[in-house]
Amino acid sequence: MLHHDFRRFLDTLDSLNPAQIEDAQSMIRDLGQKTEAILEIEERTNQDLKCPVCGDVRRQKWGRTRTKVQRYRCTGRQKTYSGRTGSAIGRLHRPDLFMVALRDMLGPPHRSRCVNSRGAWDLTNTRSGAGG
Repeated sequence: MLHHDFRRFLDTLDSLNPAQIEDAQSMIRDLGQKTEAILEIEERTNQDLKCPVCGDVRRQKWGRTRTKVQRYRCTGRQKTYSGRTGSAIGRLHRPDLFMVALRDMLGPPHRSRCVNSRGAWDLTNTRSGAGG
């Protein structure tokens, strides 16, 4: 986005109603999660400069993936790869949602959702807030 377009965008924020502001905040939060996931993926590639398949250190930038992650081309194999190649999340199409789910699983359980409708403890899906 060009600088003057961005300025015009920022000027229009004053005219939003509360519901629109809430929608904008939600979209910005989602974009932040996607950006965080992409940065973590690219950090992996910056730390390990080798091709994940053959180990060749000669590479060149080769555009970006559909999810905006930097893609590289191995000079030795003539194949492309990204920071996700060869990793546990290598074939996931939404790494941003993977990070949200991972944080949700590793975070503290939601106590209010631990009791089911019969008053018994139900620990299934309590971390995601979808249980009970």
